Amino acid sequence: MQLKDISRYWTSSSAGYNKVVQTQVRSRKTVQLWKSLLLEGLGTKRSQRVLDVGTGPGFFSLLLSEMGHHPTAVDASPGMVETAARNFLEAGLDIPVYEGDARRA
Repeated sequence: MQLKDISRYWTSSSAGYNKVVQTQVRSRKTVQLWKSLLLEGLGTKRSQRVLDVGTGPGFFSLLLSEMGHHPTAVDASPGMVETAARNFLEAGLDIPVYEGDARRA
C-alpha cells in the first residue's frame, strides 16, 4: 500500500476518528494514564520540544502541551492535519502542525 492510499484513507476517516479521540480527551482516567506513560518516557525535564509524528487529531500534542512541553505535530493525511489544527485552535493552543512524510525527514 502506498502512502497516498494511506493518507486518503485517514483523510476520509478523520471526522470519525476525531470523535473517538475526543471521547478519550474527555476521560480524566484515560488522560491521566497517557500522561503518566508520557512522563515515564520523557522524564521530568520540563519544556521539551517533542515531534508528534502521525499526530492524527493531535491527542498526544494536546497532552504534551498541557504537560508544559512544546510539541510539533506532523501527519501525512491532509484531513488529519486540518482536524488537529482545529483541535489545537479550539483548545487555545498554538501548536504547529504540518503535512509531511516522516519517512523522508
